[in-house]
Order: sequence, then structure tokens, then C-alpha cells
Amino acid sequence: MAYQSFFLLSGFLIWNSIDRSSDWKVYFNKRILRLYPELWVCLFFEILSIVVFYNEKVSIVDFSVFTICQGSVFQFYTPDVFRNYGCGTPNGSLWTITVIVQFYLFIFFIKKYLKRLSFKGWTVILISSIIIGLLLPFIKPQFPEIVGKLLSQTLIPYFWLFFIGVYIQNFRESIINFITGYWSCFLIINILIYIVGIDLYATYPVFRCISLACFMFGFAFKYPQLNIKLDVSYGIYIYHMIFVNIAIQLGFTGNWAIAGCVLISTCIFAYLSTTVVGGFSKKQKEKITRVKTL
Repeated sequence: MAYQSFFLLSGFLIWNSIDRSSDWKVYFNKRILRLYPELWVCLFFEILSIVVFYNEKVSIVDFSVFTICQGSVFQFYTPDVFRNYGCGTPNGSLWTITVIVQFYLFIFFIKKYLKRLSFKGWTVILISSIIIGLLLPFIKPQFPEIVGKLLSQTLIPYFWLFFIGVYIQNFRESIINFITGYWSCFLIINILIYIVGIDLYATYPVFRCISLACFMFGFAFKYPQLNIKLDVSYGIYIYHMIFVNIAIQLGFTGNWAIAGCVLISTCIFAYLSTTVVGGFSKKQKEKITRVKTL
């Protein structure tokens, strides 16, 4: 449920971030600084790992195109020459960057419209977005294969997940108290749905994702004292597959000791990424905000 959690949290957090931005330039600069400096440093180590551990010959053109795609918004593209490296994608988790950038743009431009809607209007949009997600698996086969694949890389199949987070954030005064009181019930519901295996699938299981959101946010607000001041989750997210693929490439699979090394290496790089690169980005964001305030 990692991707689902990532999208839910992004929707929940970004809603207030727009309000805290004085204008669109501040908002987009802050989003770029949040995602890309750490991503670009991570990309350096990703390319370095391929150069060191991959034995197949890769042309300069393939390397250049791959690097540009990984460092921009086309992370879903992997040249065929890299399909024999690791699990088949040098850093497969980065495909979410493509989707989240689309969400950042879309939610900013529709926020004024959403602000004018009533609770009923919001609920209609939420239900409609879920229905669209449910219908997409039946619609995609009607298009040429390449169109169907590209559609999977757009915001459309995942918007409902982001919007659940936005929905809870916007109506938090009336929702948070409820989900905080019943967070354990939502956890049990989530587990039961998983065990029984009955759900509706809009790219991801709908009822499990809704119960996951209610559990996740309810638990967080129930126990605010558990707040972790140094959030290394983004660093873990962008680095873990680099070390997983190195282990696979070296033939170290099915070994708990190697799995531990992968985990430790990921955590070390995530920590350095958050404190050094992320720290730099944070200072730049503060400067931007301060200048606009003045």
C-alpha cells in the first residue's frame, strides 16, 4: 500500500500548502524544491550504480535520454537496453513523480473552483472520480495499446486517491474527530477487506484505500506526540530501489543479511538526502517565502 499512502498523504498535505503560498510562483518554486534537488542527487547515484554494476553496453544516446527522463517528468520511460538490469527498471518507484507533478498543477488551478463548492459538491466530485477510476480498466482496451499505456501514466487513474486526502483536509473539522475516535476500527476493516479479498478496484482497491486513509489520518491525530520531526520518507522512497537493484544485479537474493544491508544503506542515504539536500531546499523555500512576504 506504499503508493496509495504516498498519494493520500500528498493530497492531504498539499491543500494547505497552496493556502500558505502567496502566489503561483511561490507555490511552484516550493514544489520544485521539494521534489527535484533530492531527486537529482539520487539520479546521480542511480546512474553511477548502473555504470558500476551493469555489464551490458549502453550507448550515449540511451544513457542521455534515460537521464533526462529520470530527472524531469518522464520517469516511467525505460529504454529496452536497461531491462536486464536488476528487476528491469533501474528505479521503478520514480514513476509516481510523473503523476504527482500533474496533481500539483491540476489541484492548484481548480482550487478556487473547489472552494466555492458545498460539502455535497465535493462529495459528488469524490464519487465521480472513483467511478472514473473503476471504469478505466474497461475503457483502456478500446484505445491503441500505446494510448492505454500513456493513460496509465496520467493523473486520471489516481486522482481519486489524491482527492480523498484533499477531501479529509478540507473538511477536517467535521471528519477528523470521527476518524480519530474510530481509527482502530478502520484498521480492522482494512485488514478484514484484505483477508476476504472483496473490493472494488479503481487501479487500487477502493474500500481498502478509504479505510487506510481513515486509519492513517485518524491514528496521526490521535497520537500527535508520536510526531517524527525528521521526515526521511521521501529519501527512502527514491533511494530504496537503487540498492534493491544492486543486490539483484549481484545475485544476492533470498538472503536476509543482504536485505538488512539494503535497508541500512537506504536509511543512511535517505537521512543524508533529507538533512543535506533537503535541508538546502528548505532554506531556499524559506527565502522565497520571506521575500514574497516582504
